[in-house]
Amino acid sequence: MGWPLLLDHVYPKWLGALAIVGGVPMILAGIVMAYTGFSRLAMAINMSGSSFLLVWMLALGILMWRRGGVNYDR
Repeated sequence: MGWPLLLDHVYPKWLGALAIVGGVPMILAGIVMAYTGFSRLAMAINMSGSSFLLVWMLALGILMWRRGGVNYDR
């Protein structure tokens, strides 16, 4: 979801960057979890990614709500 937001002109670029910054730790946590199980390292990586994604979801929800009903013709 981060790349399309970076390429699109409807929402701010920082929103796409935040999605990528939150998604990369989630991928790393999944790889670490595959090898070590639910270890402390996997959970530490997962918590940081989850925090970024929570902020991203809240920001995206607020921006979508504020721009609701607006027609963006290109």
